[in-house]
Amino acid sequence: TLRVVDLEGNQAVDFLLSQQCADGHFRSFFTDTCGATAPGPDATAFAVVLMHDYATDGSDLAAAVDKATAWLVDWQGRRGGLADDKGVVNANSTGLAGWAFGLEGRNRAAKQAAVWLRARQVPGRGCDGKLARQRGAIAYSNRAYAQGRRNGIGALVAGEWQTAAVQALPALAHAPSTHVALAVDAPERVLPGSRPRVRIDGLAPGERACVGIGRRLVPVVGKAEGETVVVRITVAKRKGERTVRLLTANDSAIDRIVVG
Repeated sequence: TLRVVDLEGNQAVDFLLSQQCADGHFRSFFTDTCGATAPGPDATAFAVVLMHDYATDGSDLAAAVDKATAWLVDWQGRRGGLADDKGVVNANSTGLAGWAFGLEGRNRAAKQAAVWLRARQVPGRGCDGKLARQRGAIAYSNRAYAQGRRNGIGALVAGEWQTAAVQALPALAHAPSTHVALAVDAPERVLPGSRPRVRIDGLAPGERACVGIGRRLVPVVGKAEGETVVVRITVAKRKGERTVRLLTANDSAIDRIVVG
């Protein structure tokens, strides 16, 4: 059986608690003073994760963890991501905070963080450019994803991608699934060179995929659970039957369209 250790009065814990500021966040560096530097979520999320198992009901430790978690929830952006102390919304901060949210039972915040992270996870399909063989990788930011598509994951940035994946893993456990079957639907007949509307169902919230008519594939991202994604795709001017393809990391769906 797991024995919960009482850490009340422990010197290391007491020192850690002394680093908590009045609003609930923990200082990023021991040399900081509250209010003198911009706060960031990473140290606070780490503190919550490390103290969670020892925060017994009614203890000072539990009160500190609750206050820190509330600060993280307030720090979370509207779309689920969390910014660092420089204002950059990123997978490291979001992953750590999402982990803390899950441990503390903040299910809505944990779900939002997980959806944000999944929207930066590579499906490893043709529309991912040089990331096409990096299925499952998680980009640090939107900019890192775009750079990865152009340049791949070279030695200079591999550590960033690896760190993002490690810190995102516990948070991704809270990503919502979908109960709608994967499907893609296009008009039966379109004019050459036109841009028909293609409807996509079954993508989980934040799930990335590739969709295309013929050889050309474009990226799409799942919206709220059960919400249809609609994208316009330009068809080639050559007449004939084409295959409409939808490719996720682990599944696919097809439809047919006649150009002419």
